[in-house]
Amino acid sequence: MKTELQKLDISESIINKAEKQILATKTHLFEYDSDTNFLIDADLSILGENPSKFSDYAN
Repeated sequence: MKTELQKLDISESIINKAEKQILATKTHLFEYDSDTNFLIDADLSILGENPSKFSDYAN
């Protein structure tokens, strides 16, 4: 994915931030970057949904 973004001339800092945010969804630990924390919250919000919606998400 990183190579494709570089081909689109997206700045390295934005690519690195996106990569860090994606990886943060694996651990769901607090980050000092509020954007990353919002992403983690959104990622965890699926856990509060009904089982069929969660099943759709998981698959």
